[in-house]
Amino acid sequence: MLYYSRVSPSIFGKLISLNEGLLVWYRVFFSSIILLLVLKLFKTKTSVTSKQKFDIAKIGLFITIHWVFFYASVKYANVSIGVVCYCLTSFFTSVFSPIINLAEVQSN
Repeated sequence: MLYYSRVSPSIFGKLISLNEGLLVWYRVFFSSIILLLVLKLFKTKTSVTSKQKFDIAKIGLFITIHWVFFYASVKYANVSIGVVCYCLTSFFTSVFSPIINLAEVQSN
């Protein structure tokens, strides 16, 4: 099941005729609308500081860039290349996490 959840965006990304920027824009737009509806439905109160909003915006920017490059790789290469790039996310996270968080790498 996990495999299909990773592959299906690739296949749909290849079949959709929109460019990757618009595709990600619509994806973010509809996701934010659905998220707002769910928050209103469950009457969830959130109190977020300005610094937290800025941090959330930075994370959102990185995720948006990731999705643009992912859909571009699917459109300009093929689905298998896109899935390989998508699955390398955990590798790059482990490499760049100490750099971004300014943490020392621990060796065993």
